[in-house]
Amino acid sequence: PKAAEDAFKELAKVKGRGPRAKFMLARCEAELEKYDDCEKIVESIFQDNQSPAAKELQTAFVYHSLGMTADAIKEMIKVVNQHPNLPTACLYLGDLFQEAGQTPKAIQCWKLAVKRDRQGGSIRSVAKKQIELVQAQEKKSKVKRVRKSNKQAIKPNRSVPKLKGSKKVKLSKRKRS
Repeated sequence: PKAAEDAFKELAKVKGRGPRAKFMLARCEAELEKYDDCEKIVESIFQDNQSPAAKELQTAFVYHSLGMTADAIKEMIKVVNQHPNLPTACLYLGDLFQEAGQTPKAIQCWKLAVKRDRQGGSIRSVAKKQIELVQAQEKKSKVKRVRKSNKQAIKPNRSVPKLKGSKKVKLSKRKRS
């Protein structure tokens, strides 16, 4: 997280980048347990310090950093609903759902991030890659389940005892002439 923090600090300095870099920087600060810094960054994203979304976003970051994923999800849902112009929130919410094992909801959030981001935007690109990755993993998992069930169907019956006194027969190789 420290290297990511440094990278997002530099990106946050660039004018005209929008809130994405600050969003990710605030997330890094929460992961590093720098909650005061996280709060300041979140407030700067919304510019209106009275915005309930600023509090909810910071709360979600803190909950997630503490391993309270379900609570983080509840807070992020509020942010996503209040700020349709923040596709990064949709992306993060999808990540939280995926972490919680709720893949269909994660995919739904990532698709919403794609829809809300500008054409050619980086959030759109990341969300599409997340969707592709999860779908490929699901497909691979289904193939493994099918192979496993096929192997179980073909397995010989192990409950039949071997006959006593039976000898192994070695097959000799014939020489070709």
